[in-house]
Amino acid sequence: MDIQDEQKLAKAGDLREAENYGESSKEYTESLISLIDKQDYQARNNARSKSTPTLNQSLSALMPTRS
Repeated sequence: MDIQDEQKLAKAGDLREAENYGESSKEYTESLISLIDKQDYQARNNARSKSTPTLNQSLSALMPTRS
């Protein structure tokens, strides 16, 4: 969670306390969607980095080893 997410959640909490439930729900929902999107993006990047060899790994596989 970054600062923007924290600010949105704080704003949603303030709106709820002011009994502005519609706007509060909207802010909470947008915050949750943002967090889910970020987690999905990170998970995809982690999966990609684990399954895709780096350039050095690819070159090492092609180069014969020296004895």
